[in-house]
This record gives sequence, structure tokens and C-alpha cells, in this order.
Amino acid sequence: LLSLMSTPVRPNPPPKETLLLVLTGSRQAPYFIQKPTSIKVTLGEDAMFKCKVQGSPPLSVNWEKDGRHLRNRSDANRFQIESAGESNALTIQCTQLGDSGTYTCRAENPIGSASASALICCHVFGGRSSCQTIFSLLSNAEEAKFSRQPPSVSMMLLHWSLER
Repeated sequence: LLSLMSTPVRPNPPPKETLLLVLTGSRQAPYFIQKPTSIKVTLGEDAMFKCKVQGSPPLSVNWEKDGRHLRNRSDANRFQIESAGESNALTIQCTQLGDSGTYTCRAENPIGSASASALICCHVFGGRSSCQTIFSLLSNAEEAKFSRQPPSVSMMLLHWSLER
């Protein structure tokens, strides 16, 4: 939108007509041009969510897990949040079983807000068994041992037993 106004200016020597040009643009609430997508990863591997958000500045983008800000977690150092222009990414380093859940990217500016969510499921056995399947196996077992060598961990051993 372009507005033109003519305003007389009265300086001490001879008066001149000055043209004052006022540029106004439409302001927009945030909106997603690319939403994060749900992913499955092997336990111990890194996971990444990506999204693209546009809207009028100042634009603030935050990530949450199951409704809780990631920066408020005791293990927040495993979560890397990157923003470059409209591109935003969340990297979860060395995934753990507790990382499974719903992750939400929330964008806000003075005009409004937008959010988009995606799920992550951490696989225990290189993609052969999902988190839900492993929990159901464990609930029917008296003792279970699993071992795997993820790329970023030297050795992981999960030992679980049910006391009756």
C-alpha cells in the first residue's frame, strides 16, 4: 500500500513545497509454508524436525514437547534449535525412549500466532520394533535384556524386570 501526502514545510528562507512519502505494508500473523513431519528414529541416533514460517517481524519461534518448552527441561542441552530466516530446525541429539512424543513448533508476533506439530517414535531395534511394540513386549515379560550399539553411544544395555 502506498500513501502520498503533500505537506507544506515552512523553513525560514523561502517556503517550499515538500512531498512526504509514507510507505505502509500489510502486516501478517505467522503462517507455516512447510510444517514439521512425523519421524521414526533408532534409539541413540539424532533426530531432526524442520519447518518454514513466515509472518511480519518481530517473529518469535519456539519448540515444545508434549506442551512443555524444551528450554525448560533438565536435559535441554541435547536439543539444538536453529533459525535462519524462514527456516527453523530442532535437532534432538542421541535420542532416548523418553524423547518419543509430540513436538510443536510455535511461531508468534504481535499480530497473532501459529503452531504445527509432529510425532517422533524412537525404535529400539533398528526399525524392527516401535516404541509401542517394545512396551507391550516388556509388560508381558518377567525379564528382558536388549543391547545395541547406536552410532553416538559406545554401548547401551536396557535391563528391566517386573517384581511381583
